[in-house]
Amino acid sequence: MPSQLAILLPLPSGGFNSPPEIPNAIVETKGNPKGDQIISEGTQIAAVTLTSAQLLALKGNDVQIVPACPAGYINVMEAVTLRINFGGTAYTLNAGTLIPYLGPSANGVPLTADLSTILTQGATSDNVGVPALATGVKAQNLIEAQGIYLGNQGAAQYTLGNGTLDVIIEYVIVQA
Repeated sequence: MPSQLAILLPLPSGGFNSPPEIPNAIVETKGNPKGDQIISEGTQIAAVTLTSAQLLALKGNDVQIVPACPAGYINVMEAVTLRINFGGTAYTLNAGTLIPYLGPSANGVPLTADLSTILTQGATSDNVGVPALATGVKAQNLIEAQGIYLGNQGAAQYTLGNGTLDVIIEYVIVQA
C-alpha cells in the first residue's frame, strides 16, 4: 500500500516559501520569508554628461542623474566617479559646491562631501570611485522614492569654465 506522502504534489522549485526569481536581486531569507521581500537589486550604473551651460547654472537647477525609484524603495548611492573634460578654461568656484544629493538639493540629503575642486583643474581630470557618506537620520519622505541629483548649494554659481563633466553613479535600490 502506498504511503500518504505519495499523493502529495511535488513542491515548487525551492519550496513553498522560495523567493521570486529576479535576476541580480538580493531577497530576505532570514526569519519568515514571504517571497516578496526584495531587499536590494544588484548594483546599477547611471551616467550623464553635464554641459558647460548646465554647470554654470547648477545653483538652483539640480541635474537628475538617477531616476526616482517607486514608493517604498530608496536609491542608495555606492560611489560616484567624475571626469572634467577640460575645454580650455577652468571654472571659478565663487563658493559654489558640487555634491550628489538624494532627492533635490533643497531636501538637504548630501551623499558626499563637496567635489567641486575637480572643476578648477587645468586639464582633463578624474575623481574615481568617491564613496557615499552616511546620510544620517532623515525623515522617510526625504529619502524614499527620490532620484539622485547633482547640485550646487553653495553661495553662488560657478563662472568662466567651458568644459563638460561626466558623472557616473553606482547605486542599488533597497526596500524602505
